Amino acid sequence: MSTGTQFKDIFNREAILDLSRRAVAAAPGVDSRRFVREATHGLESLEMKDRVRLLARTLRAHLAPDYPRALEQLEVLAGSEQGPLTPLRGFRIWPLCHFVEDYGLDHLDASMRMMRLLTTRFTSEFAIRPFLLRYPEQTLAYLHDWTKDPDETVRRLVSEGTRPRLPWAQRLPAFQKDPTPVLALLEKLKADPALFVRRSVANNLNDIAKDHPERVVDVVRRWSRESPAPETQWLIRHASRTLVKQGNPGVLEVLGFTRKPRLELQAFKLASKAVQLGGALQLHVELRSKARSDQKLVIDYRIHHRKASGELSPKVFKWTTRQLAAGERLALQRVHKIQPITTRRYYPGQHRVELLVNGQALGSHEFTLSV
Repeated sequence: MSTGTQFKDIFNREAILDLSRRAVAAAPGVDSRRFVREATHGLESLEMKDRVRLLARTLRAHLAPDYPRALEQLEVLAGSEQGPLTPLRGFRIWPLCHFVEDYGLDHLDASMRMMRLLTTRFTSEFAIRPFLLRYPEQTLAYLHDWTKDPDETVRRLVSEGTRPRLPWAQRLPAFQKDPTPVLALLEKLKADPALFVRRSVANNLNDIAKDHPERVVDVVRRWSRESPAPETQWLIRHASRTLVKQGNPGVLEVLGFTRKPRLELQAFKLASKAVQLGGALQLHVELRSKARSDQKLVIDYRIHHRKASGELSPKVFKWTTRQLAAGERLALQRVHKIQPITTRRYYPGQHRVELLVNGQALGSHEFTLSV
C-alpha cells in the first residue's frame, strides 16, 4: 500500500466500480449508477468495517429479495477461475462475507455453504459467529466435518471462527464460559499439516487461557506428552504465551522453564527516567545465577501505562529466553520505543516498568512520560 494510503482505502471508488460491474453481471437488472451512488454515499467519512457494512447493505438492496437466490447471484459476483468474472480475493470479498453475516441467519445450510466458499478467498471467521450463537449444535456439526476438509483455509476457519476473544469480532460468551466444544475441535486440528491452521489453534488456546488457564495447562501438558514432534511443541509454546507472561507454574513446567529461578538482580537501570513521546525507554539488566545447575529463563518486561483516569494499565512485552549456567552472569540491553500508535493513546505523567523473569517481578522503576 503506497505512502499516504490508508487501510480503509481498499474499499475506494475503483473497488466499488468493480463491485457494481460484478453485480450487473450477476443480476442484470441492477442499476449500476444507482449502485455506485448508494455505495459511495458518505464513504470518505467511514472507517474500514463501516465501509464493509455499507457495501453489504448496498448489495442486499440490489440483489434478489429472495435470500437463496441472492446467494446464487453473490456466488457469480465472486467470480471463478472458469467463469467470465475473475475471482475476488482478499479484503475485497469481505462485504460478501458480511452479507451472509447480516442477512443469512434464517438460512443456516445455504449460508454455511456460502461461508465455506468465501473463506477460501478471504475468511468467514467473523461471519460465522452469529450462527454459532443462534445454532450452536448445528454449526458445530458443520465445523467437525470441516476439520477434515482438504482445503486448509476451511480447516483454519474451524479454529479461527470459534476463538472466544477473536479481535475485531463478536465475543462468544458461551465458549468463554465453557470451552469444551471448542477444545473438541482443536483436538482434531492440533497436528494439522498446515502451519496456517496450527497457528490458529495456538491463538485459540491462548484466548481460552485468559478465562480457563488450568484447562489450557492440562491440554498442553497432554499434547506435549502425546506428540513430541517439533510442530506440536511450537504450537504449545505459541499457545502458552499469555500463561508464560503470567508466570503460570504449570505451563512453565511443561515448557521446561525453571519454576522458581534462583537469581541475584545485580542491576536494573534506566538510561533516563524522563522520556518524551517519540523517544525510547532504555533498559539495562544484570543477573547472576545462584543455582547449582542450569536454569531456563524467560525474561520480559511490563510497562504500566497511565490512562486518562490516572490509573495504570499494565502490558507485558517479550524480551528474550536464556539458559543460565550455575553462577553465570547475564547482562542485557533493551530499547523500547514509545511512539504514537493507533491502538494506544499515551498520557503524560508517571509510568512504571517492571522486570519479569519467569513471570515474577524482580525489580521496577518509575519514569515520567512527556506528551
